[in-house]
Amino acid sequence: MWNKIKTLFKMEKEIKACSIYKTKNKFKIVTAYRLESWAYIESNPITILPIEASFEQIKNAIFSSINSSKKLSEKEEDFYRLETKEFLKSLRETSYKKFYNNSTSCSIYIENNIVEIIPNRLKDYYLVEVKEDIQKIEYNNNEIEITKIVLDILEKKYVE
Repeated sequence: MWNKIKTLFKMEKEIKACSIYKTKNKFKIVTAYRLESWAYIESNPITILPIEASFEQIKNAIFSSINSSKKLSEKEEDFYRLETKEFLKSLRETSYKKFYNNSTSCSIYIENNIVEIIPNRLKDYYLVEVKEDIQKIEYNNNEIEITKIVLDILEKKYVE
């Protein structure tokens, strides 16, 4: 019985994730880590690219971030968790509200070869999912297609 339980836990696929923010003149790609509680935290590595970055640079930054993503053990959480001021400094931002107000964003999750791209919108002081625009596709190394979807989503301004 114990071996069956261990096998089930090993079958759990790792979820990879990142967030992409587009401001007036920058793309900010942030790696996301899944905690044991199934919540996510955003942390380093963070890549900031000029708005004029090539498609290839954006694609590479997104998938580099996704490849850095992993599930964290409880012991690892403190190492990856950034204090608010440190995180905002890494993003070159002064506040979350200003950052969220001046950007469009989406999150990418890859689990069991399914890519879920979730647009976000600002609600009060935090971001919420735009459920009606969630995109799901199969992942088969179609990084160009995924990047195109992300860039299309980032062109929209979702408001409440």
